[in-house]
Amino acid sequence: MAYKSLYRAYRPQTFTEVVGQTHVIKTLQNAIRRNQLAHAYLFTGPRGTGKTSIAKLFARGINCSHPENAPCNDCEMCRSMLHENHPDIIEIDAASNNGVDDVRDLIERVKYAPIEAKYKVYIIDEVHMLSIGAFNALLKTLEEPPEHVIFILATTEIQKVLPTIISRCQRYDFSFVSVSDINKRLKNVFEQENIDYEEEAVEVIARLADGGMRDALTISEQVIAYSELPIKVSDVYEVYKISTPQQKQAIIEAILNKDLKTTFQLFAEIESNSVDYKQLVLDIIEICKEAMIFSLTTNKESVPLRYLDAVISLSKRNNDNELLDIINEMLEIINQAKVNGNYRQYLEISAIRLTQTKALLIDEIPRTVDNKKKNKETTVLLKSKEKSTPSTLQPVDKTVKEQIALDPDELLLKVMVVGDKNLRIQENELLSSLSNYRNVMKYKRITRNMHNTQLAVSSEYLDVFVTTTKELADNLNTAESLEVAKELFDLMFKTNKNYLFVSKEVFDNTVEVFMKVHNENKLPDKDMVNQELKNRMTSQQEVTIKKPEQLIEELFGEFIVEE
Repeated sequence: MAYKSLYRAYRPQTFTEVVGQTHVIKTLQNAIRRNQLAHAYLFTGPRGTGKTSIAKLFARGINCSHPENAPCNDCEMCRSMLHENHPDIIEIDAASNNGVDDVRDLIERVKYAPIEAKYKVYIIDEVHMLSIGAFNALLKTLEEPPEHVIFILATTEIQKVLPTIISRCQRYDFSFVSVSDINKRLKNVFEQENIDYEEEAVEVIARLADGGMRDALTISEQVIAYSELPIKVSDVYEVYKISTPQQKQAIIEAILNKDLKTTFQLFAEIESNSVDYKQLVLDIIEICKEAMIFSLTTNKESVPLRYLDAVISLSKRNNDNELLDIINEMLEIINQAKVNGNYRQYLEISAIRLTQTKALLIDEIPRTVDNKKKNKETTVLLKSKEKSTPSTLQPVDKTVKEQIALDPDELLLKVMVVGDKNLRIQENELLSSLSNYRNVMKYKRITRNMHNTQLAVSSEYLDVFVTTTKELADNLNTAESLEVAKELFDLMFKTNKNYLFVSKEVFDNTVEVFMKVHNENKLPDKDMVNQELKNRMTSQQEVTIKKPEQLIEELFGEFIVEE
């Protein structure tokens, strides 16, 4: 007997054998039992999710002699249809039969009654491949076919099907098959084939299938051909050029350690194995996400087996905010690489951006201050020189921090004193919803630049964002930009405060001064700084808020209201 591929050998023969799609199966089974059959059905969804298999099962089921358990595979009609060459079940590949003449020939054959079955069923696969003329030729027949005919259309690209066709069919949307369902089915197949396997190998195959049961069986078949058995996870990595969890963990840790040299060395190592960079990016996202979830839940059972060690190790670092930064960068890579597919280039750029951000953020430094040791030297360190821009919370039209690169500004230092790590983590989580505002025109001045900024310090009355360049900080610190930023961030954070943008160079220099003052135990009192920032905030609001009469007089001069 000729060899048959696994996905063909294990095609479902009953509805109970189908993996996933329970909502579709239940509806179709009820339709068969109640004899409430439509004249046309449209199955749409990702490849390999069971559209054609369920179409064949449904075709047998509506002709089965036992509708309460159809298809039973025991009655004469079911047995005759199991060989997939029954004259009353006609499968048409629209990819190769997509012209007007092909559809006209189909319409001619529709007129004839079934040879053996109760219904003649036409299964048209990849129906979106039909030409516009072919679709139009099919319309009338699809709307009012003979009573003995049922159409089942299947497509992976529903957007290419004419709305007039969709409106004439009962539509069923197929979803991706879950990893757990694929995992169970693969184990069942391996046991029937007497193939030994590692649990971790099955899990990797199930995830590689990307929600498609057919793809999972095809991947398994290739790994079986390569493996010496039992199937090992290393076999899957080798066949599909996937970096190991240990390599991905090492890359993430190198980024978290701000070690660009090691990060690029790791890239070079996996490059020699012709690794799939798109899959690498997706896996980094998954590991970081699982580490964040585990740090909150400590539930090992929810973590994918192959990533368990990496997730536990990363969660111990207590750096959820930095993991979220990595996830955001990886998501941006996926968005950018859609055009040219150059995942490696974008990954290297993101690695540079992530490792060049200051590793130590101010709000993570202990605030132990001995007031008795404060002296005049503290005041000198915290004061700007004569040429420095005066400290102010009010928006300015030009550069706010022009002198700060050489001599850290008093305001930035004071905000660092009152920085709140928990508040920063909370606000960074809220920033993940920034994409909701990217299409709002009035916020574009800010949103289009946010991928080049990072929230570095959060406090009750002022937040500091670090930008990649001085030019960008200058642009965002103009009065117009700060006004938009305040409206946007106040809306997102549900607060009322001011915002400041500084370049990475400025921020790093100020961190060094801050560390020096901190090590000398000469930081100003936190409560006093908070009160000062609050007073400035209140003072600014009092200046900004004017009565309507004042505004009218400023715009139009003196006016008299006539009675």
